[in-house]
Amino acid sequence: MTFEEFLARLDGVRRAGSGYVAVCPSHADSEASLGVSEGEDRILLNCYAGCLTEDIVRALNIELRDLFYTPRGYGEPERVYQYRDESGTVLFEALRYPGKRFKQRHYQPDSEDAKEDGYVYSLDGVRRVLYRLPELLATHLGATIYVVEGEKDVESLEAIGKTATCNPMGAGKGKFLPEFVPFFAGRNVIVVCDKDDVSRKHAEAIRQLLEPVALNVFMLQARKGKDITDHLAAGLALEDLQPMRERAKRGLMSSREMRELAISDLARRPEDRKGVDNPWGIDGLEFVSGRLYLLGAKTSGGKTSWSLQLYRYLCEQGRKPLFCSMEMTRTDLKNRILCHRGFSLRQVERPWEHPELHDSILRSIEEWAPWEGEIVFETDANAERCEELVSAGSFDFLIFDHIHQISSVAGGEEGQIAQEIRQLRNIALDYDIPVLALSQFKRPIAPGMRPTIYDFKGSSAIEQNATMALALHSGEGLNYELIVLKNRDGRQGVTYPLAFDGPRFSFRHGGVYEHATTAAAQSAEPPAPF
Repeated sequence: MTFEEFLARLDGVRRAGSGYVAVCPSHADSEASLGVSEGEDRILLNCYAGCLTEDIVRALNIELRDLFYTPRGYGEPERVYQYRDESGTVLFEALRYPGKRFKQRHYQPDSEDAKEDGYVYSLDGVRRVLYRLPELLATHLGATIYVVEGEKDVESLEAIGKTATCNPMGAGKGKFLPEFVPFFAGRNVIVVCDKDDVSRKHAEAIRQLLEPVALNVFMLQARKGKDITDHLAAGLALEDLQPMRERAKRGLMSSREMRELAISDLARRPEDRKGVDNPWGIDGLEFVSGRLYLLGAKTSGGKTSWSLQLYRYLCEQGRKPLFCSMEMTRTDLKNRILCHRGFSLRQVERPWEHPELHDSILRSIEEWAPWEGEIVFETDANAERCEELVSAGSFDFLIFDHIHQISSVAGGEEGQIAQEIRQLRNIALDYDIPVLALSQFKRPIAPGMRPTIYDFKGSSAIEQNATMALALHSGEGLNYELIVLKNRDGRQGVTYPLAFDGPRFSFRHGGVYEHATTAAAQSAEPPAPF
């Protein structure tokens, strides 16, 4: 059975990291809890609810042996990559098949394991070498060498005149061998890793091996897409590569590591800063990696509209945010984002009534094509689920809507709320990303009063764990206030007036004023078009 044929038997299939998730057929699955990935010679299954592989295949009316790829299932290879030794002699080949499946083979017709074509489809007893080794050896001392994860990326760099190489069989522990190291002596090395934890660990292992012999070792990643091929295909240059985003290291940092980090940060450009600004042009409101932010409001108080506007802005800035919604369907979320462009909710919900708007709506939809963000709508999500998604998808911003929809805290238990808040803070720290969590006030705000941090459920946990706590407070009509209730990095107590554009489900900033000057919100100039 091919990998594609197996996926076709499942429901709710969607991409997750380097594999897929789907609804598990072996139990009453309300979410996509079955992980599916491609192994070397078989399909790999992992049910997060604990179902056995035997039970899963039985529910699909297939047998365990069907999980193993059949030779016919691979079809013809799309590409054949030849690995040559120093003299140019072919030692082995890597075959790339449809569906990004690979095999390795070497020509040994006298072997009892050889197929009819004379090839043995393994590398047992074969010397491993770097891809494009003769080209690497032809470089001079001081040359720049790119080390990437796969042969396709090597050829993408060669197409623009660069020297590149990779080890066989992709990223993984121990795949970049110590015997490869001497070939990089006296060269500048740029390691371009893919955007996942396995690739980052692989790149770090390469760095540790090469630093003693190379002139310099730089760690970079694509600004657009997952790898250097995606990056170049997006029309970006090598100068647009960005420093590798590492999962934050919890625990000890040696003086040597601290020195290396400081030197690396000196090379950062404005677009590489750890913080991201906001779509409202509010000075001082920056979301910094590794920190937790809380936004509170009353029920139906504009939290989701505010955060979806932020999500759109992040996508337009080339970032990869994850928006986790627990109370809106994908259709509702999609329609609200469309309304940002000035269409009424009725127009996007009933487009057949407005054929004259079809082209305009389609152009607005096409704006989403380059976006890398993802929206997850799961009614039973929690902080633990968010960590799974962030880890699998290498997201660089998490928006969680919202804490009090989590089933374990719906009853308002302060201890459970505090636990979720701490877990969200840990996601920010462990993955070095900003995390924004939305929250409801635990009681109505009396007329004429303004919210305080003690109006949040879990206020003590917010004080301990959040870098910034914001309140979105509605005044008269469509006037709102964004109030900074807590701020470890700057001023607190400051208030930003916002005007709510109801048809567009979006906010506009009208200036900064202190608590006593609430009249400024009413006298603000009308907002410019979005």
